[in-house]
Amino acid sequence: MKKFFLIAAAAALVLSSCSKNTVSEDTSDVNAIGFGTYSNKATKSSSTFIANGAKLTNNTMFGVYGYLTLNNTYEGATAHTPAFMPNQFVTYAAGTPDTYTYNPKRYWPKDETTKISFYAYFPYTDASNPTGITVSTMPNKDTDGQGSFDYTVNDTPANQVDFMVSDFVKDLTYSNAGKAVAEGGTASGSEGLVKLTFHHMLTKIGVRVKTTVDTDTEIKITK
Repeated sequence: MKKFFLIAAAAALVLSSCSKNTVSEDTSDVNAIGFGTYSNKATKSSSTFIANGAKLTNNTMFGVYGYLTLNNTYEGATAHTPAFMPNQFVTYAAGTPDTYTYNPKRYWPKDETTKISFYAYFPYTDASNPTGITVSTMPNKDTDGQGSFDYTVNDTPANQVDFMVSDFVKDLTYSNAGKAVAEGGTASGSEGLVKLTFHHMLTKIGVRVKTTVDTDTEIKITK
């Protein structure tokens, strides 16, 4: 069984001591934090895996980490703790429109100088929903940084999961979440909507065997 250690981190992270921040949220329904997702750069070809540019599988969950940095940028903040959303599971359901549900609901801060940064992984994992992804090294609400994933590939191909990690989107507010990436948003097209682009962390390895013996010779590959 092979183990892979994968780090989901932005470049040049500045790590420091922990702190707890509180912020006034606008709890009107229109101001709720929403999500949109799609996968990118598919490397595994299988009907059970998510293709390049496709949406997530219906009725599946992904985990979200949200970092509140008040009136500072992520790089400029003195602490990087995901207290705002510490491994929050979000359920995706296909429809018109698609829905992303989670509880408790979180809302964008009233003051748009307060910024939130996000990243997510798929599929969501905890003790009641084991997937082969170990999140023991992931940050909790009080620890600093973006952590790492310890992933063990299941020996049975049918039980393997399409492990993905999203881009880290920084310094979002309700107004800029829908703007182009070049403008600091996630290009979701809608205010208040965090668009998460997932990237496949695994690749499929194919093996071919060629022999020069006659066709009546039986060959068995055991490992």
